[in-house]
Amino acid sequence: MFVVILLGNSLLIIISILDSRLPTPMYFLLGNLSFLYICYTSSFISPMLTIFRAKRKSSSSSGSALQMVVSLGLGSIECVLLGVMAYDQHVATCNPLRYPIIMNRVLFVHMAAWSWIIGCRYSLVKTVLTMALPFCGNNIINHLTCEILALLKLICSDISMNVLIMMVASTVALMVYSSFATGPRQSDGTFYEFRTYSLKPSKMNQFLENFKKNVHLRTAHSELVGYWSVEFGGRMNKAFHIWKYDNFAHRIEVRKALAKDKEWQEQFLIPNLALMDKQESEITYLVPWCKLEKPPKEGVYELVTFQMKPGGPAVWGDTFKKAINAHVILGYSKLVGVFHTEYGALNRVHVLWWNESADSRAAGRHKAHEDPRVVAAVRECVNYLVSQQNMLLIPTSFSPLK
Repeated sequence: MFVVILLGNSLLIIISILDSRLPTPMYFLLGNLSFLYICYTSSFISPMLTIFRAKRKSSSSSGSALQMVVSLGLGSIECVLLGVMAYDQHVATCNPLRYPIIMNRVLFVHMAAWSWIIGCRYSLVKTVLTMALPFCGNNIINHLTCEILALLKLICSDISMNVLIMMVASTVALMVYSSFATGPRQSDGTFYEFRTYSLKPSKMNQFLENFKKNVHLRTAHSELVGYWSVEFGGRMNKAFHIWKYDNFAHRIEVRKALAKDKEWQEQFLIPNLALMDKQESEITYLVPWCKLEKPPKEGVYELVTFQMKPGGPAVWGDTFKKAINAHVILGYSKLVGVFHTEYGALNRVHVLWWNESADSRAAGRHKAHEDPRVVAAVRECVNYLVSQQNMLLIPTSFSPLK
């Protein structure tokens, strides 16, 4: 059994180091846990075999202290590591957009290191406090190794202080693990609603002209980020616009206010309902590593929609970021924003680009396809890609983003 434990955990450590696809916080922490199990098993198997073979089943005072430091320390490290791993999975599940930012390499390496430091310091303090007390009786314990609870039974003096310290330390540890479980929440609830109106043929210009006249009625309630007509890609006669909200309560208030706004209802909504065939809505968040940028001048926009494999940014976030940044750094196009869907088709990412013209966009795309740095970044990202679609957008005269 000892050989099985040793080989199994060693194999997991070796695989997590050699496989380049596994350098995630989860596998790094699993590697630490496997190494811990190797140490833990070895720490009691070796003295156990020694006791079995020895004629005199005894241990010196220093040997007992060493066994207690090691066993208590490794047990404490395991508890802290499991708390850290629970926190890692919580962030991956509840904050997938922020996961690559929160669980960055510096953080999870420090968390693993502090797990070992805290466990070792805790066991050292407990051992020193225990061994400093007077022992009496025959000093016999029915254990293969010297554990702290077994040794406390042999102490003649009052051990209430030791028990109190253990209770306080356990309570503090529980509070730390609870904070791991709840984790940090996304403090900024700002989200962006993508709305797409499919209009009846020949009614596109009439719809846009009517919106232009009454846009002030709508923007009085919430911020309009941009308004475009679809030139290429997908169905024709489509109007695409993005609205910004502080949070979901803000959007509810806006919808209630619009329902009571008679001027908006009579001058825009009711006349334009007959011009629409279909309305679509998606709720998206701006990814943490991207800010909404405003282009330097008027131009055209490209909305590229990526349908990624299930798992969220915790799985493909880093490679997707590298692919986008490869284009940004080399200056082939201007990045306006990267959005991840919260409501709508999940695991979908919308990337909004700006170009001076459709021809400059084509030239930049041609250069990107021939650039080995972009090709390398994209080649890694496509392993997580299901489908991709793009649209060329023309900003309207009343769009904030020109």
